[in-house]
Amino acid sequence: MYVKDGREVPIGPFGGDLASLVADTPAAAMHAHKCHTQLAIGVPTYLTGVAGVIVGIAVLSGPVGWVVIGIGAVTAGRGWFHGSGVTHAVDAVNIHNDAGPDSRPAPVP
Repeated sequence: MYVKDGREVPIGPFGGDLASLVADTPAAAMHAHKCHTQLAIGVPTYLTGVAGVIVGIAVLSGPVGWVVIGIGAVTAGRGWFHGSGVTHAVDAVNIHNDAGPDSRPAPVP
């Protein structure tokens, strides 16, 4: 969930509308774009790999099952993109917030 101008905006598993929320800060927009791309690749890849492992264990037997389990495990391993995508989302929000005006009161001398 991202809060901007007092309204809460869901980001979603694929980065949602994060790019438009941080568009006024170019460095943050770059991270938001990477977030969207990596989540769009990572989440389906991970889910497909896990499904392959489950099918290999539950349905298939013998050498074919082991091949499906192996391919599924390798595919799920490539799903690390989704972890990197989440990191880019956090970076985008932090960079955007750091670039904004400081709304804290000045310290008392």
